[in-house]
Amino acid sequence: TQSGGAASSPVTYPPRRSIVAWIFFDWAAQPFFTLVTTFVFAPFFAAALASDPAQGQALWGYATGFAGLCIALLSPLLGGIADRTGPRKPWIASFGALLVIGSGMLWYAKPGSPAAVPIALAGFVMATIGAEFATTFNNAMMTRLVPPERLGRLSGTGWAVGYLGGLLSLALTLGLLAADPHTGKTLAGLSPMFGLDAATREGDRFSGPLTALWFVIFVAPMFLLTPDTPRTGISFREAAGGGVARLKATLAELPSLPGLGRFLLANTIYQDGLVALFAFGGIYGAGVFGWQTIELGVFGILLTITGTLGAFLGGKLDDAVGGKPVILGAIACLLFACLGILSLGP
Repeated sequence: TQSGGAASSPVTYPPRRSIVAWIFFDWAAQPFFTLVTTFVFAPFFAAALASDPAQGQALWGYATGFAGLCIALLSPLLGGIADRTGPRKPWIASFGALLVIGSGMLWYAKPGSPAAVPIALAGFVMATIGAEFATTFNNAMMTRLVPPERLGRLSGTGWAVGYLGGLLSLALTLGLLAADPHTGKTLAGLSPMFGLDAATREGDRFSGPLTALWFVIFVAPMFLLTPDTPRTGISFREAAGGGVARLKATLAELPSLPGLGRFLLANTIYQDGLVALFAFGGIYGAGVFGWQTIELGVFGILLTITGTLGAFLGGKLDDAVGGKPVILGAIACLLFACLGILSLGP
């Protein structure tokens, strides 16, 4: 193309293997949200660690809210620093380490131990902050991987592959590791692998270390094969000062950009609703319907399958009709489904 009489250099994108490696980040990270946040550890916390299910739900909600507050306060600043320094992988590695350490801590939340609840909540908060920030910086790499008209498909494919990873990790946990405390058998009718004790819920607690190990193994292709944003030469200290200044300038511009302000407000509200659904989905099933590990597992498998289809279809629709209609349609479906769920009794 010509611009001002001079030819501009065409944008080059990395080969397919780099894109596939980037997609595997979602496969690596999703088991935390599937196993820990929603379907295995969260219901175990409410039912077996807290003094009663109501207190368990409250404590889990406070922990989720605290983690969300930390993410909300730090995201603009860290995003501005990352934009000014360039590379995203060091951020992903740092927050990925938080995810691994926090998830690993969950193994030590043994029922009956006086330290079980603090350990579980601290590990969950740490891992949540790590998972969310690592995902944010991984997503920031997208624009260097594919042309703008393919971003929706790439994002949707990443989410879909992530759900498949969550589905496989959930199937392994329920079929081979986590047993019904009453029968001592897994969903597949087997005794738990590695001699995990059903009475002390070791299978449920093992969802933490499994999440950590899964992330370490499957995030490696992204670090090895996906190119990172080049360094800008700006020091971290300079970037931090610039990040604060950029954040202040953005906030000052919001009154003159009403569309951006409305988007940020709306995004805050519906994303917070999604966080609540993910955080309390399994706990709701356990507390209201009395579901045990097996029922919650089947529930999780069904939701993960439909989530995979929704993510893949949503990415294609995003490229075809744009992001806003897809978001509005998805929110409408979600509201309808939630009203249906609330109409059900035990």
